Amino acid sequence: MRKKNFFLLLVTLCLCIFAQAQMLSVYELSSPNGQLVLTVENGRVLQYSLSLEGRSVIHPSDICMTMQNGNIWGKNGEVVGTSTSSTSEKVYPVAGNYRELTDHYNELSLKFKDGYSVIFRMYNEGMAYRFCGNLPEQDSLIVVDEEASFNLADDPAVILPETTNFTAWELSNVLYEGISKIEEHKYGITPTLFTNKMQNVRVVVAESDLNNYPGMYLRKEDGKMKGYWATYPKKIEMGSWGNFITVVKERENYLARTAGNHAFPWRMAIVAKDDKELLTNEMIYLLAKPQQIKDTDWIRPGKATWEWWHCAILEKAPFPSGHQNLSTQMYKYYIDFASENKIPYLLVDAGWSNVFNHADLNKNIDIKEVIRYGKEKKVGVWLWTVAATLFQHPHCYLDSISKWGAVGVKIDFFDRDDAQIIPQYENLAKACAERHLMVDFHGCSKPTGLHRAYPNILSYEAMRCAECFKWDTTSNPDYQLQCIFARMLGGGIDYTPGSMRNSTLEKFKPIDPGLPSSLGTRSHE
Repeated sequence: MRKKNFFLLLVTLCLCIFAQAQMLSVYELSSPNGQLVLTVENGRVLQYSLSLEGRSVIHPSDICMTMQNGNIWGKNGEVVGTSTSSTSEKVYPVAGNYRELTDHYNELSLKFKDGYSVIFRMYNEGMAYRFCGNLPEQDSLIVVDEEASFNLADDPAVILPETTNFTAWELSNVLYEGISKIEEHKYGITPTLFTNKMQNVRVVVAESDLNNYPGMYLRKEDGKMKGYWATYPKKIEMGSWGNFITVVKERENYLARTAGNHAFPWRMAIVAKDDKELLTNEMIYLLAKPQQIKDTDWIRPGKATWEWWHCAILEKAPFPSGHQNLSTQMYKYYIDFASENKIPYLLVDAGWSNVFNHADLNKNIDIKEVIRYGKEKKVGVWLWTVAATLFQHPHCYLDSISKWGAVGVKIDFFDRDDAQIIPQYENLAKACAERHLMVDFHGCSKPTGLHRAYPNILSYEAMRCAECFKWDTTSNPDYQLQCIFARMLGGGIDYTPGSMRNSTLEKFKPIDPGLPSSLGTRSHE
C-alpha cells in the first residue's frame, strides 16, 4: 500500500512538473548590435532578464499589474499571439543636443488572452517594456497595484535621490556601496544610477511616456529594487507654501483609472559600459509620444536674465532695488542689460501680480509696458506663475499672458506626480503651444519625455538647483556632476547657473536674503 501511494505521489509530482514546463514559454530579443539580450519567460508570473555580452546584468525580475476587478496582468497569462519587428527611423528634435536622432530598436509584442499586451523593445543602449490594454470597450480600467522589479546583478553601487514623500524632486543624492546597504522600504526618485563594479557596467532605471499614471519611484523591497507609486488622491486642499499648492490629504486604494485601451508607461533599464555613453543616451526621449506640434518656428531656446535668485538687488543701479522695490524701471534696466549682452530673454519671477489672480497686477509694475519695451529691445519676456492658479482658471490667464506679448511661462509648484496631476502637465503644455508660449516647468516632477510631444517645454527643474546655495551646500559640484549621468537623461534642467560669486567649501556661507554665492569655480559653473 505504501509503495502504491509513493508511486502515485511520484506520478502526480511528475505530472505537475510536466504541466509547469508546458506552461512556461521563453522568448528572446536582442539589441540591434547583438550585445544586449533580453529573455522573457511567461509562466506562473511574467519575468524578464537582461544580459550584456553573455553576462547577467538583471536577473529574472517579475512584472505584473493588478486590476480592481481581480485580473492580474502578467500572472498565469495565456499568450495568444506574438510578433516581432525591427525599426530604424530618423527623429528630428526641435531643441536640445541633437538636430537628428536615430530611433533604432528590435521589438517583441506578446498578446494575452485576458485583453492586454506587453511590448518589449531592445536598443543598443538598453531595454524597455510596457503594458497595453486591449479593451477599448472599457472606459474605466482601475489599476490597484503594479510590480516592476529590477533584480540587478552583483549588488551594484547606487546613487539614490532619496525621499520620504511624493511631493519633492529637489533632492540630495545618497550614495550606497551596494543595494544590500539600503534599508528595506527606503525609496527614491528615478532616473536612478547603478554601477556594477564587478562588470564595469552602469544601469539607469527610468521611465518614459508617463500619461494618466503616477510617476515611478524605486524602493528596496525583499532585497531588490522595485517600482513604487503614489496612490490616487481622494481629498485635496490648498496649502503648503503660501497656501497656493494643491496638497493631497487622503488617498484612494488604487494607482490610476484609465481607459481600457491605455498604453502604460515604459519601464526602462539603460545600460552602458562607460560613463560617457550615458551622456548621449536619448532613450527616454525616443520612447515618448511623438511631436504633437506642427508649427515650431517660434520655439527658440536661449539664456535669460533673472532677478529672484539675488533678491532683485542691483548694487550699481541709479534707483532703489531689491524685492521690496520691484518696478517697471527696474525691469527695463534688466532688459537693457540683456539687450547689451545679447541675452534673448528676461524672466520676471514672483511679484508682478497676485499669485492667485493674474488680473490683479502689482501697481508698481506695468507688466504690459515691460513686455512692450522688451520687444523694442529684442528681449522676450517670460512670466512666472503657479500651477494651481492655472488649474483653477483654465486658459484664462494664459490668454492674457499671450495677448500681452510674453514669450513664455515659468509654471511652478506642482509638487505632485500622482495620476490625477500628471495629465495637467500635458494639458498646460498643449494650451501654451496653442498660444505660442514656451514653457519652463519648475517645482515639478522629473521629465519623462513630454518635451518630445511638446517641444515648447524647454526645461524642467526636478533636481536640487542653484537656489539652494541661498540656504545650504547640498547643490555642490559633486552633486551637479552626478545628475548629468542620471537626472539629465530625462531632459533639460532649469538649473539657473551663473552666480559669478564663487566660493570654496571652506569659505562658503549661505546668504538669504541678500547676494548669495555659489560653490565651485566659474569654469565649473
